[in-house]
Amino acid sequence: MFGEKNKNISKSKDKNFLDLKKTFNSKFKEIQDEDIYVMPAKFLEKKEKGGKKIFILFGGIFLILAIIASGIFLFNKNAKEAFLKPVQDGSAIKIDNDKQPVDLKKNNENIEIAQTIKAEVKNKDGNIVSRAQITLPFGFTDSEEKFRVIGQYPPKSYFMIDPRQDIIGGIYTFVPSDVKLKRSITLILGYDEKIVDKYKEKNFRVGYLENGKWNYIEAQQDIENNAFTITLLELKDVYAILVPKTDEMLAGLGDDLDLINPNILSATTDADFDGLTDVEEGLYQTDLQRADTDLGGSPDGWEIIKLFSPIDEGSYPLSNSGLIKVYTNLTYKYSIFYQRDFLIKVIDNKVSFTPQIETGESIILFVQENPEQLKSKEWYVKQFKEKEIDEFKLKTSIVDGVEGVWSLDAQNFYLAKDNLVYVFSYNSGTLARLNFKSTFKMMINSFKFSHEGEKAEPQKEEVKEKEAITTVESTELPVVKEVEKE
Repeated sequence: MFGEKNKNISKSKDKNFLDLKKTFNSKFKEIQDEDIYVMPAKFLEKKEKGGKKIFILFGGIFLILAIIASGIFLFNKNAKEAFLKPVQDGSAIKIDNDKQPVDLKKNNENIEIAQTIKAEVKNKDGNIVSRAQITLPFGFTDSEEKFRVIGQYPPKSYFMIDPRQDIIGGIYTFVPSDVKLKRSITLILGYDEKIVDKYKEKNFRVGYLENGKWNYIEAQQDIENNAFTITLLELKDVYAILVPKTDEMLAGLGDDLDLINPNILSATTDADFDGLTDVEEGLYQTDLQRADTDLGGSPDGWEIIKLFSPIDEGSYPLSNSGLIKVYTNLTYKYSIFYQRDFLIKVIDNKVSFTPQIETGESIILFVQENPEQLKSKEWYVKQFKEKEIDEFKLKTSIVDGVEGVWSLDAQNFYLAKDNLVYVFSYNSGTLARLNFKSTFKMMINSFKFSHEGEKAEPQKEEVKEKEAITTVESTELPVVKEVEKE
């Protein structure tokens, strides 16, 4: 297959022919007459001259590339300058005219990545009620201050900022909060799933506190994981998860805030939900955009009704604030506060308190006889027996230790003591809503009986706050006796 007989190749002049007859090896002599097979010349290795061709090919390619590079160098000005200009330590090389220079001084520093900061808030029992996580990308601000997030359980004053909303879990503050962000940061607020049983989770909102008022912010809610994700482009003072209170909770809140009667006619606009109408805010010098002007922990309207100053810190008496005056009636032996800008007019057994603002409203106090010395509720039912009033549906309030009763329309309050009945009436004129709702309640709550022959003056007021009872001394007040008696 791969060979031919010796006799056929002996005459060949092929360079691969072996002349065995000329060998000096005896072994080969023995096999001279045998047939010998050798590989044909076409199958034997040949030393090709192709190596030179490959060398020439690579050399040509290299030469072409060198020519191209030389052309770029000669005709591209930027490349030529960058090559010829020496580089010194700390200098900046412009890679592209549209890009910022690279500071070589930072080449040896570690590459910085996004930071994650976490915080959590526990309740009084030590249970975690909410969590916060903030992601800070590299270069989010130029500030060199260390960035922190602080979580805390909300003080009472925060719940009173808007009494109609509740705070879920805790409140979170950024320190520092006045830095300017160069890049957006991500805030995640999480809440305890046990809270879901108490509130409607779909009503949860994320809010931030600014100028004493809660403001909603756009956030993505993850109900399954009880969390909100917020992208922040600027920082505010305080962040929290908020939820409107349920009707049942608002009913209880009404009892606390209104104190005298929660179902009195609705008031006009109350921008900051502190219980004072916007008109009253001006009279009492309170902040129209802040529910708790003095940051004492209670809304302004609540403080007015409870006879505390809304503009002075602590449990400062309203009687010493300069916001009110005292009217004293020696004939019927009583005293009552009224807003200092109100005008008073006395006609026999009736006293009218009228605001200088012309709204057509007034608050009237007059006295009627009670010869049978009936209690307030009994007297009221007897007076209006034709209405077949259900006595159990009547609302009552305690004033100076005596139980009084409200009319069905909540615009009149009757307080019976001994043989007299003191009637407090809100004259709303043609208005369907009241401008001085809290002032009316404040006046009723300030009413004091005086003993026989005594000058009616404000008495010591016992203020019960939580479990502690303190006594507030009333200082001498301007006393207004019966005037303009007609």
